[in-house]
This record gives sequence, structure tokens and C-alpha cells, in this order.
Amino acid sequence: MLVEPEKQGRTGLLPLFNGIPEEEQDKETIETEGRFYQTLLQGLMVQWVFDPDTATTADQLTEGLRRVIGRATHA
Repeated sequence: MLVEPEKQGRTGLLPLFNGIPEEEQDKETIETEGRFYQTLLQGLMVQWVFDPDTATTADQLTEGLRRVIGRATHA
């Protein structure tokens, strides 16, 4: 019951992040970038369900991603 909506969610999320219309997303982008964004968002949703007072904030998520990218580009 959740498998098909999960697939649709991957393609639906992509335009929010990469600006490419959903119908123009290629399979590789859906299976890589789409899964990446979906995984991040699902993890954040779980945090909010369990303890919204201590869930990761947008600023924390942004700073964490900035640091990860910084290390990856300097490695």
C-alpha cells in the first residue's frame, strides 16, 4: 500500500530541489537524487513524530550539509 506512493514521492520531491519539472526527470536522477532527498525528509519526519522539541532544525540541517560537502570537496 505504501510502495507506489513512495515512488511517486521521489519524483514529486525533485522539482522542489532541482527545479526540473517532474515529467522531465530521468530514471537515474529519480533513483539517486530522489532517493537522497526522500531519505533526508523521512528521517526528519520520524524525528518530529518522536520528539518535535528536539528534532533537527532547518539551520542545523543546512549547517550539517554544508560541513559534509566542505569535507568531501577538500578530501
